[in-house]
Amino acid sequence: MSNKFRAALEKVKPLRCPCAIPLSFTYDGKAYHGLPKDTFHTVIERRLVDSNMTAATATGRLGDLEIRVEYTEYRDFPAVEWVAAFTNRGENNSAALTDLMIDEVYAGEHPVLMHSNGDDVSYEAYQIFRDPLTEEGIEMVTKNGTPCCGVFPFMRLLFDGHGVNLAVGWPGGWKGEFRKADDGASVRIGQEVFDAYLKPGETIRTPRVLAMSFDGDEVDGRQQWRRFYMKHIIPKDNGEPLKPMFVMTNPGGGIEFTKATEQNQIEGIDFFRSKGFRPDIWWLDAGWYPCDLNWVLTGSWYPNPEHFPNGLGPVGKKCEENDIRFLLWFELERVTEGSKFDKEHPDWMLYLREENGNISWTRMIDLSNEDCMNWMIDYVDNLIKESHVSIYRQDFNLHPVSLFWRQHDEEGRAGTTENHYIQNLLTFWDTLMIRNPGLWIDNCSSGGRRNDYELMRRSVPLHYTDVGYGVHPEKQQHYRVMFEWIPYFRSMAYSWDRPDGTYNECASPFDPIVADKFATYTAFTPAIDQKIRVDSSEEEMQTALDMQKIWRPAAELMLSGDYYPLVESHKSAKEYYACQFDDTVAGKGFIQVIRNTQVEEDSVTIYPHVEDGALYEMTCLDPEASMTVTADALKAGFTVSIPKRSSIVWFYKKI
Repeated sequence: MSNKFRAALEKVKPLRCPCAIPLSFTYDGKAYHGLPKDTFHTVIERRLVDSNMTAATATGRLGDLEIRVEYTEYRDFPAVEWVAAFTNRGENNSAALTDLMIDEVYAGEHPVLMHSNGDDVSYEAYQIFRDPLTEEGIEMVTKNGTPCCGVFPFMRLLFDGHGVNLAVGWPGGWKGEFRKADDGASVRIGQEVFDAYLKPGETIRTPRVLAMSFDGDEVDGRQQWRRFYMKHIIPKDNGEPLKPMFVMTNPGGGIEFTKATEQNQIEGIDFFRSKGFRPDIWWLDAGWYPCDLNWVLTGSWYPNPEHFPNGLGPVGKKCEENDIRFLLWFELERVTEGSKFDKEHPDWMLYLREENGNISWTRMIDLSNEDCMNWMIDYVDNLIKESHVSIYRQDFNLHPVSLFWRQHDEEGRAGTTENHYIQNLLTFWDTLMIRNPGLWIDNCSSGGRRNDYELMRRSVPLHYTDVGYGVHPEKQQHYRVMFEWIPYFRSMAYSWDRPDGTYNECASPFDPIVADKFATYTAFTPAIDQKIRVDSSEEEMQTALDMQKIWRPAAELMLSGDYYPLVESHKSAKEYYACQFDDTVAGKGFIQVIRNTQVEEDSVTIYPHVEDGALYEMTCLDPEASMTVTADALKAGFTVSIPKRSSIVWFYKKI
């Protein structure tokens, strides 16, 4: 470990002694910080996980209350990670436990918090804010009990010359307090609501918080985070790094996938392959279960026998035979009145009483119940195996989830339903992956409302938003945040622009053909759905095939390279969009420029990231062109002239 690395690691305060553990809480009316040995009789056990990680467990007691803090120190990045659990080891109820926070001060001058409002299922989502911290501070609280709604659980503290990347792992309601401190910035993160006694034998836990130090500015913090994420966080595909994924579907002509059948799914795969397409993922979304052609009616989780008389196995086997991953949509947590689960297991339902006193027709399955969780694991595991599913897609469209939890908390136990629910949700996912080696999980929650650090350690957000699929400038703003923090996601090649260059917020009769070249360019992400249909024209299909020759090598670089936004994203059709991905190890990358539908300027000058003194060979496939350029020339400004509503991608390599 180099001196420079040690210095960077010290800025996020690795575990040195129990009194310095960044945990604060109040128990029986008394506030505590850390686990001083003379108070808690703390014992620390350390172990080497592998060459890249060291772990430690600090265990202390306060009467019958056991406090267990799990600590991880990364040896290849200056990063540390904390999560704490509290267990009542006594035979009686504990005293009240509250104010559980991961609580630390990071040193530095002039702190600025870079953060986002996440995905709140609106056109105001995925904005970036850079707020100087004051003593008054910034308080973040999630909306509706989902971790990415209104706030975003990934953020960056910027100081003079260095900073700290922060990640919050809690798939529910969390809160954060960020204030200027005497010698830096104070950070406190915890469950949004928790004030409860613990029953005998009961365990509750805090959010997981990761802190990573970096030297330099915002750009350095971004690149270090992306490299860390791709190495340690993103799930692997049978032990290998995820590759770009081309997604195809055949919905069958109904709303969502309510008219999907065994026949049209198998015929769709054969048809697309006959046209030259080689999908990586075959996607079967909402509506494959009995629902009277209304996908919203969830809770009867078995294949619709009228559409899939042999179950989903034949579709899954067809995918396996063609080396395609079969993705299947579920929304287990939302149960509608009168469905199979609602009738058979009313004791496993969390009912919501509305303001008028009536019970909502939508229930929430009670994952905080151990019997319910174990039954769900077995049920879904069987479906995955029988159907040959390789990507388990879990959606979550409940609003507001926080009310379901809080209405079922016992008196004096605020936050316990949510806490146990989240513990069991993580166990549910972990067990599915253990039982099905190689299984992916696609995480969705009306888009991207539940992409916190815990779930991102287990899943990818192939559907990261429910907003603006065909509104290109809106998507560009989304990409700005996603590429910064969650580099693997999928986009769809829709176009919702009118002939005059303005936009609808949803599809309209004025929309261009689906397989539009511009729509594909503006959907360049590591996974893509070009929205080719079985009734698409030959011209559309050829356009889609041609665009894959550009998208796939670009997507590979999106996963191996550093990310540089080359213009500020304005969410405006009157502004250019440009970005760069640079793989410093391979000495190659690409630059993409998009001239949006209402941009009046005929050209834009951008300033790519380059290696001093390097010479680059640059190649464009559409239109075909090549040139050799020096780093100095690129640093002086690279000017691109393209028509309105078009894009260009320049690949480059060092020579």
